Amino acid sequence: LYKIFKSKNYKFFNNNFLKIFILFYFYLLISIFFSDYLDKILIKHIFYIRHLIFIFAIVDLLNSNKNLVFTFYKILSITLFVVSLSGLLEFYFNINLFVEEKLRPDRLSGLFGDKLIIGGYLSRLLPLLLGLFFYNLKDLKFNNIIYGCITLIVTFLTIMLSGERMAFFTSVTFILVILILVGVSKKIKLAFFSLIIIILTSIFLVNPVVLDRHYKQTIDQVDFEFQSENFFSNFSYYKNIYETSYNAFVQKKILGQGVKSFRYFCSDPELEAYTRHLKREKLVDQDFTLFDNDFNECD
Repeated sequence: LYKIFKSKNYKFFNNNFLKIFILFYFYLLISIFFSDYLDKILIKHIFYIRHLIFIFAIVDLLNSNKNLVFTFYKILSITLFVVSLSGLLEFYFNINLFVEEKLRPDRLSGLFGDKLIIGGYLSRLLPLLLGLFFYNLKDLKFNNIIYGCITLIVTFLTIMLSGERMAFFTSVTFILVILILVGVSKKIKLAFFSLIIIILTSIFLVNPVVLDRHYKQTIDQVDFEFQSENFFSNFSYYKNIYETSYNAFVQKKILGQGVKSFRYFCSDPELEAYTRHLKREKLVDQDFTLFDNDFNECD
């Protein structure tokens, strides 16, 4: 911002993306000010505008330093390779320097210790790595191309083995979208697509734990029989969360409950499905004190 006002180059403000983002930002502010949890979410999100400044700062930085994209690609590829390698070592050899025992047989943590987030971390950066790989493809030597392909494969494999189903689903989706949009030959696109199919098929056939996590557990948790009066009963594992979210939406359809406010309204007696669900199944009596304490924070 200092650079913009110093040079008096206000071309930055004549941008459609900027205008749409500003409108979205004011919509979030209105949602926050009309929220019942204003005192808890205002300070956390009033500076959401920083994301916009960050985007244009990165664009300006890239325009002023043409080598930065290639440098960032190399650093990012090394980072994801190291993180992925930690996950693979844990999966195949049960080696983890940060925890004594594996937290779950169907999940990985790698360098993140007791936090099962390695799949989510890699899935958010894999599309960026893949895009930068194709962007710098003409400047890469043959051995760098091989290393780049290995890194992409290892990263995707770790996401799959991590047991994080949403991370796996989003990774597959982003890869397919990038392959459709990127300007490379059809042979290269077909090779990447075929490679994805081969990896998926091989892992599912060879390792029953991965197949159980991605297929059987999903089927067990989502049972669409449509025989229940309550639609959310089809989600055996997440039904209370979904029902609570739906109740919150119905109450405030346009503005919503406020940015990232689920952790607060999930224990609201008018919205939450936990207590009512337990009442229906007669699992609690007149004293709900212990129950309320357990579900006060629903992160």
